Amino acid sequence: MATGAAYSTPARPLPRNTLSGGAFKFKKSPKHCSWRCTALSAVGVAVLLSIILCYCIAMHFFGLNWQLQETENQPAFENGEVKALPTQPSILTVLSADYGRNGAAHQENSSVDTGQVEVGRRVGQGIPPGVFWRSRLAMEQPRFLKFNISVQKNALVGVYGRKGLPPSHTQYDFVELLDGSRLIAKERRASTEPEARGQMEHQVSLHQAGFIQYLDSGVWHLAFYNDGKSPETVSYNTIILGKGPPL
Repeated sequence: MATGAAYSTPARPLPRNTLSGGAFKFKKSPKHCSWRCTALSAVGVAVLLSIILCYCIAMHFFGLNWQLQETENQPAFENGEVKALPTQPSILTVLSADYGRNGAAHQENSSVDTGQVEVGRRVGQGIPPGVFWRSRLAMEQPRFLKFNISVQKNALVGVYGRKGLPPSHTQYDFVELLDGSRLIAKERRASTEPEARGQMEHQVSLHQAGFIQYLDSGVWHLAFYNDGKSPETVSYNTIILGKGPPL
């Protein structure tokens, strides 16, 4: 050893890890699920929802609750047939019955029938909106008849005629459409009947219409239809003009 040289302690070697470097490495999981996995998951969810839906429908159809027991006021099935259980009358049932009675009454009152009218006689009738006024004429021989019809202003009236059967909007032998606003107005003074007291005379504005129709022998049904929005008073009479078929 040389004189004056500094002595330094040699550095100790660092401890080395005897374990392999790959011992603590983990396998990486795939970042995304494949399309097959997604499709299978969707199919499974759809099947589960279908089963739940069928279960709910079956409970409602058979009148069962979640404990699969029959609920009150639900129809039960016996031998493949529905067995209705007694229930209390509801407001809906009462309203339905009232509506049925009112609907039947409305159908029965959809027309007013005067019956048979003699040729030459004047008859009149107040017609509600959307209602037929019906009458009949008995023709012993074929004749030309002139119909003299009086309607009020702004009246919309359809005159239908049919032999043997009551006419309708689609089945008739002749039809005339009358618009009161386009007819000739005639002022006349109308008074009450002698037996009616306490009523004053008043002016009535009537619009006159007329047409000629050949009617064969037999019973002819006439119908006056009020196509307006308010009640209208209609009157008519017939006059024999001649006989024989039209030229």
